[in-house]
Amino acid sequence: MITEDSMQKYFKVADSYELLSFEREKELSSIIRGFKEGKQKQAAREELMNHNLKLVIKMAYQFYNNEHNQKRGELTLMDFVSAGNVGLMKAVDLYNPLKFKTRFTTYATAWIKQGILSLIHSYSTLVHIPMHIVDNSRKYKNITQKDKDSKLKDKDVMGLLDVTEAGLRNIKNSKVFTFSMDAPPPSKSYDEEEGTYKDFIRDTKQVSPYEETVKSDISDVIEKALALLDPVSRDIIQGQFLEPNKVRLSDLGKKYKMTGERVRQIKVIALNKLKWKLKGNSLTQI
Repeated sequence: MITEDSMQKYFKVADSYELLSFEREKELSSIIRGFKEGKQKQAAREELMNHNLKLVIKMAYQFYNNEHNQKRGELTLMDFVSAGNVGLMKAVDLYNPLKFKTRFTTYATAWIKQGILSLIHSYSTLVHIPMHIVDNSRKYKNITQKDKDSKLKDKDVMGLLDVTEAGLRNIKNSKVFTFSMDAPPPSKSYDEEEGTYKDFIRDTKQVSPYEETVKSDISDVIEKALALLDPVSRDIIQGQFLEPNKVRLSDLGKKYKMTGERVRQIKVIALNKLKWKLKGNSLTQI
């Protein structure tokens, strides 16, 4: 069991690491992706991890202090930290600044969140196989293997298991097969990184780390693009395209004391300006 004292020592060590520069993150990522397993690659992993432990602790606190978790009291703060560190380790191995064009903290946040949510999910959706099914299947397997040569009749097996004919038929037709979701798949032919069964099952309730990273990047691009416009044009574009409820041209006209037609003209000019500015440039170069 982790004591309060050891937990505080861990937090103190994590707090001693400062945030890395983007250039250093890119250097470490290059080593991790470009080198085979060895001391240099492991050292790069540890440096990138250690300098982001504070991010894990911050996110762990947010989930730990959640009202629902406080009521249930099943998970400790260090449970959340450990789960977040698992996500952080995945982010360390998968981070590619040349591909995602974002800081490591932005990329890692999604993976840390997924690690913590996986922990919560495992506590809330634990599936139990009825013990009588497991027990009868085990007994049937032992009997048939042990008396393989004696060729027991179904009637004899029914007596040994104390089940009806229908019950024996159900046992024969059912197979209880369990395995750990944390176990690696038997095949290693995947193009991507090796993982566990759990890594290859999509959780439809969660946004994938890739989607979350792309969403974050798009938000940054939109902000930079709008900065190219004057305040009035920017407000019109936001009202027409970015608000949850589209603002009508007439309402925008009242706000700026101009006709709806004039607002429409400004909108067209603003869109053309953005199109011209972006032409020939990647979004990340805005």
